[in-house]
Amino acid sequence: MFKNLKIGMRLAMGFTLILAFFVVTVATATVILKQIERESKQVEVESVPAMMAAYEMDIAMVEVADVLTDVCATHRPEGLKEAEEKANEFKKSLAVFHEMFKKENDANGIKETEEIEAIFNSYYEVGKRTANVYMSQGMEAGNRLMDEFDKTRGTLTVKVEKLQKAQIDEAKGNSHDTVTEVVKLIKIMLVLGFASILCAIGIAIFTTRGIVCPINEAVGVANALAKGDLTITVESKSKDETGIMMAAISQMVEKLKQVVGEVMTASDNVASGSQELSAT
Repeated sequence: MFKNLKIGMRLAMGFTLILAFFVVTVATATVILKQIERESKQVEVESVPAMMAAYEMDIAMVEVADVLTDVCATHRPEGLKEAEEKANEFKKSLAVFHEMFKKENDANGIKETEEIEAIFNSYYEVGKRTANVYMSQGMEAGNRLMDEFDKTRGTLTVKVEKLQKAQIDEAKGNSHDTVTEVVKLIKIMLVLGFASILCAIGIAIFTTRGIVCPINEAVGVANALAKGDLTITVESKSKDETGIMMAAISQMVEKLKQVVGEVMTASDNVASGSQELSAT
């Protein structure tokens, strides 16, 4: 079937196939790059800010404890205002998670932030109460409340660290997915590129042989005719341009054989007539 295709059609099919490989490569790369872009953007606008907010919460929580502990030790009431500022920083960072989970419609995440907020409020209130007792009632009364403050702080620390770990794991997962997608893209492009090269080589060989072989055969026929060999047989093996050329050469050879045969017959007739005239 393929040997009957016109040379122009063969070339067109070859270029079309190579172009198809190129289009598939570009389309595949575009899809994978879009996925990489989404994952990278998620890391940029969500995971990294969330991790920073989680660390800021942890720092603010520690600073609240440090300031309130300092108030307990120094009986300096001005420290309560500083503790309030640190508490507001904690709540501001926690609000980042609350808004993020609301956008994602993550009910569990929203519930988690509400629990952390409730624990922090309890932690902060116990801390302020403990500091006030230290200042107003002395160390012995304050020490009785310190255990509750430390216990609430431990519960809050576990919750905040859990939130931190979740964001770190998410960022790691997105980074791993991005690397995986990049590796996949490289492999696909290498496979399609190699396939395109093989296809181009195959098309070049197929098209070249379809042109060169008949031409070489035609040259052989011409050389044989030049030497006076009229016994050759020319066969057209395809219906493309080279096949049409070989069919025309075949007709030419047959016509030449016919002409030579007629000339030889006429020559024989002339010779026979001459002999008859000589005999008379």
